[in-house]
Amino acid sequence: MITILAIGALVGCGKEAAPDGGIAVFTAPAETVIARVGEREITVGDYRKRFALETAIYRLTMMNSKHKPKDAEKRLAGFERSRLRMILPQLVHVALLDN
Repeated sequence: MITILAIGALVGCGKEAAPDGGIAVFTAPAETVIARVGEREITVGDYRKRFALETAIYRLTMMNSKHKPKDAEKRLAGFERSRLRMILPQLVHVALLDN
């Protein structure tokens, strides 16, 4: 059984609270639960760690390539926007596989 509790701000997360009453993952406490998969709880802290890890890997890969892009920051911002929507489903999928 999967229960998504509050993810209103995961699409387009910002520094402020979500206008629709969801949890903004950059301002909510790390222990706030955003999904439950069986016995496992996925917290805002889990989401932030995964986002930081993937962003760091992308940045290192891009900057260590032979031909560094001139618009690196623009590409990084685009990558971050795309990953914001994809991390929670991946965390839920991993929790389902663990069960």
